[in-house]
Amino acid sequence: MRKMVVCLLTLLGAISGTQPSLAHSSLAVAAPSVSQVVYVSPTRVKLTFDEDLLAIGSANQIEVRSPSGALVSKKITYVNGPNVSVFLSKLKQLGAYKVAYRIVSADGHIVSSFYYFYLKKK
Repeated sequence: MRKMVVCLLTLLGAISGTQPSLAHSSLAVAAPSVSQVVYVSPTRVKLTFDEDLLAIGSANQIEVRSPSGALVSKKITYVNGPNVSVFLSKLKQLGAYKVAYRIVSADGHIVSSFYYFYLKKK
């Protein structure tokens, strides 16, 4: 019985040492940042993740929507290492802008989420 337990523990140790990491990319920095109040219309949204992203066609996307739900981000999303960005049309409405993103992390997993920033008048 003791030999079987030792063999089982050895096998589990070997397997656990070779498993791939289960961590996925997470947002490290955003500009505009999460819940930030801006007084001047930003020209782009830039997100930085904690690891490089896979640049596979249009798999990485950022969409920015106005308070009324209109799309204000351009069609092309740019990827460079851990950075992903999109240019914006001039923001005309005051209020909450939703930044929704979908990225492919270096381990191949898809991560998607969203946040808001706010355009206000000074």
